[in-house]
Amino acid sequence: MKPWKRAWLYVCRERKRSIRLILLCLVLTVFMLLCSWVQASMAQNAEALRKIIGASFRIEDDAEGALINDSMIAQIEGLGNIRRSSGENLQLLYSESIRPIPGMLAGTEEEGQYMMSYYSGHYSELEQHFRTGELTLAEGRHVTPEDCFSAVVSRALAEQNGLSVGDSFSASFAPGTLAERPQLSDEPFSFTIVGIFDITGQQTQLNQAEPSMLQNAVFIDAAAGHAIDSGDPTHSRYRYGVIFMVDDPRDLEQTVSAAQSVLDMQHFKCVVDDTEYRQSVQPLERMETLMKLLTGALAGIGTAVLALVLLLWIRQRTTEIGIYLSIGLSKRNILLQFLTESMVSSVIGGILAIPLTFAITTAVRLTGAAEQMLAFPSAISVCVIWITVVAVTVLATLLAAIRLLRLQPKTILSVLS
Repeated sequence: MKPWKRAWLYVCRERKRSIRLILLCLVLTVFMLLCSWVQASMAQNAEALRKIIGASFRIEDDAEGALINDSMIAQIEGLGNIRRSSGENLQLLYSESIRPIPGMLAGTEEEGQYMMSYYSGHYSELEQHFRTGELTLAEGRHVTPEDCFSAVVSRALAEQNGLSVGDSFSASFAPGTLAERPQLSDEPFSFTIVGIFDITGQQTQLNQAEPSMLQNAVFIDAAAGHAIDSGDPTHSRYRYGVIFMVDDPRDLEQTVSAAQSVLDMQHFKCVVDDTEYRQSVQPLERMETLMKLLTGALAGIGTAVLALVLLLWIRQRTTEIGIYLSIGLSKRNILLQFLTESMVSSVIGGILAIPLTFAITTAVRLTGAAEQMLAFPSAISVCVIWITVVAVTVLATLLAAIRLLRLQPKTILSVLS
């Protein structure tokens, strides 16, 4: 009789023992699938957070006044792993058509009471106040490189001056600034409001000068900043440095090293900011690694448990093995029967584990405790784990049977007598 026929007859005859083995394989497969489910979900959420949060580094000039320009930015962006960059400048302008929110200079003879801070950059959303959550966009949109003389202002400033998205206002250099720097234009600059932001938390007014108050901060595009700074919108020098957002924060260190090799770092300094990434994404990455290790540990523990159970069962079949040997069956033929029996149980257990795992993951997600988790492990993960369980069962069978089958036939037969 063929080994697979004997194996099938044994499985059908010894139903209780077969059911126990199927249950062992079922439990092992379910636990490994759940670990894979958690690991894949952590990986997906971590990848999503990397795209949202990311990490950055800032290149700033040193005290000697070496300024980074668009040519340097293009070189760094050409290195790869750069999502976007934003050069930054800051100008203080005199209010022409709007009144700043009053601060500590209000009512004095200081012209600073009429001045506001204009932060220029390619992307206003990359400005530090927005990235830290201190400011949040409430209406409209952020400033982008396609803009020219566009602005994002505070809700308080807009309401005080009766402005909304789409309205315009003007500002110019203060008379005192023009007196010190006569080369600057005395023509007012006109800005169109494209967004309005809210301030998260309290902003003290009485002990701050008007230009230092976030209510009086205006975020404008880089072209407008260049025009104000030099009279030329195409002029590209960034006195407050350039921030670079990286695509993959895991490669931040290599990207920074490559950027430093492009520039003469004797004249520039690099400031890395990956705090938010480390606080938000790295715990998910650690959980992902833990799930991988746990899956491997379950495979090892499963092999040991199955080997121990099968060893006890196979020892109880010494008489059966002796009979097979007495009728001329080879050890290889007998081992093949044992392997077939184990594989049948592991295959059935693996098939039953799939709907059971799906039911568990669905129940967990319906509770609302794991809304961001995947619906189910991927098909590839299911196949890999199913094959792993079958391989674990085969290995456990080999470990259990090989010790007994290494004995000489007459030794095994002597047990019968």
